Amino acid sequence: MVAWREPAIPWGSDARAGALARLDAGVIYIVSDFRGSYHYVVDALREDAGAELIELDPGRTLDRSISKLGILRQITTPRLLGLRHRWTEDDAVLVIAWYVLPVLLLTRLKLLRPPRRLVAMATFVHDSRLRRAVNLLLRALASEELEFIVFSDAERHNLVEVVRIPAARVHKVLYRDKIDESDVAVAARGTYIFTGGYSNRDYRTFFGAVRTLDDPVIVVASALSNLDEAPPNVDLRLDISWEAFEELISGCALLVLPLRAAGEASGQNVLFRGIRHVRPVVATRHDSLVEYLGHDYPGFVPASDSEALRHAIDRALRDDAFRRSLIDGVRAASDHLREQEHVEAEIAGILMRPAEGT
Repeated sequence: MVAWREPAIPWGSDARAGALARLDAGVIYIVSDFRGSYHYVVDALREDAGAELIELDPGRTLDRSISKLGILRQITTPRLLGLRHRWTEDDAVLVIAWYVLPVLLLTRLKLLRPPRRLVAMATFVHDSRLRRAVNLLLRALASEELEFIVFSDAERHNLVEVVRIPAARVHKVLYRDKIDESDVAVAARGTYIFTGGYSNRDYRTFFGAVRTLDDPVIVVASALSNLDEAPPNVDLRLDISWEAFEELISGCALLVLPLRAAGEASGQNVLFRGIRHVRPVVATRHDSLVEYLGHDYPGFVPASDSEALRHAIDRALRDDAFRRSLIDGVRAASDHLREQEHVEAEIAGILMRPAEGT
């Protein structure tokens, strides 16, 4: 299992109160596309630290995936010019997703004031060519105020070793949500294999693995996903609500997470929900998932290997001892996660403490 890092400022502690007091001279601003994006972090910062939210795409919904071209259009919105007088040199700014690039550019052009701290979050990339281009932009535009909150070791390695952001300004956080005591009991065994999601998914390998199985298969994907090779035994559903998505996870016999070998933080949101409902998991061995389940978790398979994935799925459904080992591993991950404070507390703690080197 992974080694869990204690947060710098525990939620509700005297240390956190002291950190809030140090913000009296400034304000936390959150720049995001819409209110629902990372709402647990946004809500906590607004309620407990008086943060101000700036929505740049308020009409977007949480259940809508977005293409690379859509992201480019999004981060070049004219609404960014409305940020010109929103903060001062005393303030801290949390920028969610790739709005950090135009914010850096506008700051370099002196169209925006540089804040005391500029912290970017959710800036993961899965395409190697796009990552190289983004790295060039970050190296050209990075300032001494720039920091990152990252959700995977791959992101941290890239930012520190390639972009050359000082290690003390790249804060690794394990993505997680709340797990209640009522979630830890294993639900009744479901009747279907389930997979879903959009980011960095390898549906081609998954479809090859389940094509010859007699078991019911449900896939929830985005209309932007490559789904041309879906076999006839797959019940394909597109862009459903998160509530319906989680309900399908909670009732499945097996959760499968097929990821591409490359890419940064991916699959974590879906895996976490599988852990919360103690569903047995078969998944691509990927750094983003190993961190939750441990290197010795028996349900990992190599990337892009349909035969290995098919064998693991079949075994998880029909080999009782193997299935129990998967559930035991997921339950252990659930126990570890329940011992941690909420992720919004850790992120708030990062924003509330002074920047490294100040």
